Order: sequence, then structure tokens, then C-alpha cells
Amino acid sequence: MKTSKKISKRGFFLSGFVLLTTVFVVFTVFTNRSVIRIRLNELNQYLNSVNRENSGAEYLHMVAKFKLSRDLYNKKIDDVLFSMREMDISNLFFMQVNPQKPLLKTDVFVLGIINTFREITGKNKLDITGYDTKITALDRAYYYEVTSQYKKALDLYAAGFSGGGAANEVIELHRGYCYAVIGDNENAEKCFYNVINKYDNENASITAVLLLKMLKDIKKERDYVIKTETDRVELSEKLVNLVSYKEALEILDSSGIDSLRVRYLRARCFEESGERLEAVKLYQQIIDLDSESEYAILANRRILINGSSVKELRGLKDVAFNNNRLLKDSEFEKLMRRSKITGDDDYPTDGAAAEVTAVIDEMVAASKDKADDPEGEMSVLSDNDMIKNIIKDGEKENSSYTIEYKDPAGRVFKIEKYDGKGVLTGFYIYRYNKKGVRVKIDAYDKNGKILSYY
Repeated sequence: MKTSKKISKRGFFLSGFVLLTTVFVVFTVFTNRSVIRIRLNELNQYLNSVNRENSGAEYLHMVAKFKLSRDLYNKKIDDVLFSMREMDISNLFFMQVNPQKPLLKTDVFVLGIINTFREITGKNKLDITGYDTKITALDRAYYYEVTSQYKKALDLYAAGFSGGGAANEVIELHRGYCYAVIGDNENAEKCFYNVINKYDNENASITAVLLLKMLKDIKKERDYVIKTETDRVELSEKLVNLVSYKEALEILDSSGIDSLRVRYLRARCFEESGERLEAVKLYQQIIDLDSESEYAILANRRILINGSSVKELRGLKDVAFNNNRLLKDSEFEKLMRRSKITGDDDYPTDGAAAEVTAVIDEMVAASKDKADDPEGEMSVLSDNDMIKNIIKDGEKENSSYTIEYKDPAGRVFKIEKYDGKGVLTGFYIYRYNKKGVRVKIDAYDKNGKILSYY
């Protein structure tokens, strides 16, 4: 009886020992895997920091922006080479960005234990919890900068999330660059001089000196062409190539001229000011209006570049591809081979707005329909042969009103807007392909000048 109790007691202790050993081994494996992920993220953070401070890649795109534009202005390179170099610089930026993966909930628990021991021993806590870290915040600012969203980039730079050390002068350098591109030369020069005089970073200081010299040279040349060039459109094109988008757009808007060239230049100004979707709509207008013009080819290349450099606009690559089935641009394949950036979901963006996605999806469908049916649009009946429907905007006799023009199948082809005195204020033209599918809507003012494309 006593022997049986001893065996039972021994078995109990043995089972407990085995259970505790199993729990310990499982816990060790569990924590070890988390520690490995934490250490890999820590190493990734360090390598990203070293890469930025020593590679010089982040400085290159700033110098290249002004250098390429100036070479295009001086006709040292053509539009194709300019576009290819532009995409190469964009690719170089994205290749150096290696965003951290968010840690698992279990990893965060283990990280808490590690940080407790580090705090006890007087060491700094690890801060590598994923996309909320200082490194990835800087990635986001760089992304906005490289994709011409300069105001968003400046907001992040101004938030003061630098990690200390070299990051401060790097941020100041990037702020100066953003100010320079949006035309705020006073703040740009101030930032560049701060980098040169206040900090001890050789790469940043050399870049600041170069940018400051380029900025002054461009300002001098810009002042000269404004004084000497009498052709408003020619002047605007020169200003675009002198990175003076704000001045160029003001001149184009005040010129009263509406041509494919003017629309292309206006689109370039929108694009370089961060309003890329508006720019792309104008580019597509040019292609739809005259697919055989040189500006249609140039516009489609810009559509491709936008689809290759901005994650939210990646669908534009399909639009450009469909357009080129009609345009047959011999240089398109060269650019397409460089178009490989936006397939990765790790780029630090805020995600596409639903309305942006909807617009691009419609553009993809419309461009495909047009490429599939190159014969053109459905023939349109005259206004007299349409079914006319008058819709009053109010009960009063002098209320404004709308006139709809429909074909016998019920498709709306035209909508006219009138004020209370019966004066036309604007109109819309609905366009359909030969299958009867609406492909776009053009809005016009009372004089027939196109305002926008949907």
C-alpha cells in the first residue's frame, strides 16, 4: 500500500516536471521567434538609417530634378530621355526604401519584456513597433516629396519627427527642396543656408550648395525670359522647364488661349504641383481630342509615368497601355520596361481615395473600349432629331432650367443649362462608343470652351 502511494507520488511529480518542461520549451521557442523578428526589425531600422545617411541616393533626386529640367530647357536632352531619366530616379528612390513590417501582437508582448530589462539595466528602449516609427514617418515624407505632393511632405517635415543626429539637416535640406519646387524661393534659400552653416554633414552641405546655385541660376534665367519672351505660350513652356510651375500656370490661365499645347502645359503644371489626377484628366482629353497629334504621344507618356510613380494611380499604366494601342508610340516600350514601381503594397502611402479609384477605373474601361473599337464614337443625331426634355429648377416663371437631349433609346447626348433669362450658361456632351456604352462626359462653358473631363 505504501509502495503504491510512493509510485503514485513519483508519477505526479514526474508528470508535473514533464508539463513544466514542455511549457518552458514552448515558451522559449515562442519568445525566441519573437526575439528574432524584433532583432531583424532593429537591424532593418539601423540599415535604413545608414543607407540614407551614406548612400546619397536621397540627395540625387533633388539635384536631378533641376538638372534634368535645365537640360530639357537648353535642348541637351529630348522628351524621351527626360522621361526615362525621370523614371530611373524615381526607381532609385523606391529601391532604397525598405519599410518595416508591423510586429505581431505576441512580438509586442515580448518587446515589452525586453524593454523592461533594458530599462532596469539603464539602456534605451527599443522603438520598432512598425509603421508608427520615426523611420517610416520619414519614408512617408520622402514618398510625398518624390511624387510631387510637396505640401504634404512639408507638413510632415514640420512635425519634427527627426531621430536626431544627421536627420535634422537632412530634413532641413528636403524642406528647402520642397519650397524651391513650389516657388517659395525665400524659404528655400533659408533652409539651404541653414544646412550649410548650422550642421556638419558633408553630403547634405554639398547638396545644399548645388541646389542653391541651381536655384539662383534658374531665377536669373526665369527673370530674363519673362522680360524678353513675348509669346505667352512659349514663355509658359520655358517656365515649366525652369521649374517655375506656379508662374507658368498663371500665364496660361490669363492667356485666353485653348490649344492642345496649352492643355499639355497646364497638365504639366498640375502634375508638378501634386494635382496629378487633374493633370491626368487633361492628358486624356488631349488624346481623345486628337490622337494623331504630337501632344497625344507626350500626354500618354506622362500618364504612364504617373501610373508608375504614384501608388494610388497605378491603374493609369493600363490606361496608357490601352491608349498606345491607338497611338503606336515607338518609344512607349522603353518607358514601359522602366515601369515597375507601384506593384508593391509596402510603399508608405495613405491608400487611394474611393473617388480616385472610381475615376481611374472608368478611364481604364473607356480607354479599353476605344482601343477595342478604334472606328470611333457612336454617330450622334442632330439636336432636331433628339427628344428634348425641359426641366425647370424652380416653380417661378423666371427660374433657371435645363434642357436634356436624348436619342430614341433614352441615351442622354447633351445637357444645356440656362439662367432665368434664358441665357445659356454652359453645357455637357455625353459621348458613347459604337456599342452604346458611355465613355466620357465633357463640360463646356457658355462659349464652348471645354472645362473638364469626367
